[in-house]
Amino acid sequence: MQTKVYEIQTVENGYVYTFISRGKRDVVKVVRYNKLLNIYHSESGKMITAYNLGFGNSKNDRFEIDDQVRSNNGDMYVVFNTVLHTIPLFLSKVGFAAICVRGSDEIRHLAYHRFVERNISRLKLEYELYGLLNDFIEPYINGQRYTYIAILPKKIYI
Repeated sequence: MQTKVYEIQTVENGYVYTFISRGKRDVVKVVRYNKLLNIYHSESGKMITAYNLGFGNSKNDRFEIDDQVRSNNGDMYVVFNTVLHTIPLFLSKVGFAAICVRGSDEIRHLAYHRFVERNISRLKLEYELYGLLNDFIEPYINGQRYTYIAILPKKIYI
């Protein structure tokens, strides 16, 4: 089954992606990856870089993100799938890395958890899923609410 996604544009050397949410109105969305820190990956024995995945509506032509506005455009799952579709594109630029996600507020953070839980079997085909809670990282457990959701690719994209 093919997952519907919007057409993606890459800007700023592959660290920023844009697309248009089409629903009640057209809304320009921005996905931005920012370097967080280096973490030790026990399975590979290597230090890897963790990136924050920031997402929201475009504030201006410099692709700044407004992550507080609610679009209510009726296409939430297409938007989530499009955001997920940027991950392998980004990893093909930077190599093996962790991607960390946290909603800008509790409603958005809960929406991310729900999306992961509804799609966990599909996500686990390509990614290892982890949760960060009280400064500890553990394999993702459905129903547990984490400070951050972290994913690692099962394959190297470079």
